[in-house]
Amino acid sequence: MTRRSLVSFVASASLAGVMLASAPPPAVGLVIGADTATTISSNHNPSVVGQSVTFTATVMTDPPGGAVPTGTVQFERSSPPFLPYGDQVPLNLSGLASLEQPNGLSPGCDTFRAVYVPADTNFIASTSAELTQCVNAAATTTSLTSDHNPSAPGQAVTFSATVTAHPPGGGTPDGDVQFSIDGVNQGAAVTLVGGKAVLLAAGLAPGEHLVTAAYGGHGGIYETSTSSTLTQQVEPDTTITTGPSEWTNHNTPAFEFHADTPSATFECSMDSGPLAPCTSPYHSAALADGSHNLFVRAVVGSVPDGDAPNWSFFVDTTAPYTGYAEVEQQLGGQVSSGPIEIYWQATDNLIKPQQLHHEWQWRKKVSGVWQAWQAGGSVDELEATFSQPFLKLYQYRIRSVDLAGNWSVWEETDPVKLLAKQETAFTYSASWVRHTMSGAWANYVRTRAKVGAWARLAFTGTGVALVMPTGAGQGTISVCLDPGTAGQQCSTINLATFSPTGVRRLVAVFGDLVLGKHAIKVTVVSGTVNLDGAIVRQ
Repeated sequence: MTRRSLVSFVASASLAGVMLASAPPPAVGLVIGADTATTISSNHNPSVVGQSVTFTATVMTDPPGGAVPTGTVQFERSSPPFLPYGDQVPLNLSGLASLEQPNGLSPGCDTFRAVYVPADTNFIASTSAELTQCVNAAATTTSLTSDHNPSAPGQAVTFSATVTAHPPGGGTPDGDVQFSIDGVNQGAAVTLVGGKAVLLAAGLAPGEHLVTAAYGGHGGIYETSTSSTLTQQVEPDTTITTGPSEWTNHNTPAFEFHADTPSATFECSMDSGPLAPCTSPYHSAALADGSHNLFVRAVVGSVPDGDAPNWSFFVDTTAPYTGYAEVEQQLGGQVSSGPIEIYWQATDNLIKPQQLHHEWQWRKKVSGVWQAWQAGGSVDELEATFSQPFLKLYQYRIRSVDLAGNWSVWEETDPVKLLAKQETAFTYSASWVRHTMSGAWANYVRTRAKVGAWARLAFTGTGVALVMPTGAGQGTISVCLDPGTAGQQCSTINLATFSPTGVRRLVAVFGDLVLGKHAIKVTVVSGTVNLDGAIVRQ
């Protein structure tokens, strides 16, 4: 190591005015530190905005090969003049000192240098040559998104542009973004906030729209960039305006439909079959009885309606069946004329019998000639009631209709004649008393309170019904059809608890008899019994 020396001598001194001679004093050496050389470098030059930059100062003895200098380095930037740039940085054991700017430097070019500050007199300070550090604008990337794609008809869509610095650049770009739809700028450019810009677009027509976002850059800090083209799909809206009711007996039903734009075309699918082009009005091919579904969607360009409608319906071309119609006297019915019930059976190929609706009619025979059919009524049950006048021959017919409007053929009953047999037509055991009763049939009844007392009616016909008052104060009877024969039918009836209560009630009904001579016998079991009469069916 080269050092510089300076030798000085002390010549003489006088003491008490006497000049004394002395030997020459020893030489004293003043040591001056070693020369140094300082250099400065940058790890990225040029750099871009936001890119981390590290300056490194290297201090060596001059000429090289001596001890490693100690001390610190002060980095400086020319404003001008040169001013300290950050705090002093200690040299490491290799004579290096680094200053990092993790967030990068301002755009443009600046001059930097490094000044070595020795720790002691062993080394002499030195200053590096000047370094010109340039910082270029950072490249950017603009991305574009849609909050609803595809969007529904009439739905507002928010487009969001995000601008980011392209690595190694950093920071959050600012400036403006110009949105464009189908090549047309959408109003003024939108200022970035936190690197984002937003456009709310309403009223986009059905079809495809090409959307871009162009970032205009910012003052040499961030470069311009344009997003990739976003294809925004706006679905058309499909409406089926007419079609068959839920149930139809037409196997080639017609449909009408439209879209919210005249440029739309349509695709149809019946019963989940393949989609095929179609137009309105649309007539289906012949369909089998059963459940069906038509799907129709509008298409604009390549954009289909994503929420297209369905039309569900049933085809039923088969009429229901109505049969086994019968007439019986109505148990519990109240006599003014003859209360009857009409029964029948009905079935359908697609629906339950309970879902069928029924219409019934009646006619009567006058002077040997059947009169025109008359409306009886409409019912949802498999029965109907009627009050048939006595002595006239009546006939009934019924037909059923399904939900699709298919009517069955008329089913007719056998002709029915009812004969009134009041209490005077019976034969009695001893002591039955005939007296008036309010509301009774012809105002008279026969009364007996003795157990075992009986009344008997012989008749010719196919059925018979017993007429008596019911309710509180009435006794209990035994009723037998054709007593004493092999075909005897008997039952016990408590008239006090019989429901419904009232005068002139049919308390026992026997039907489906072979046409011929029969008898009905009433026997007192307990209490007081009042006999009003019977109705014979022929």
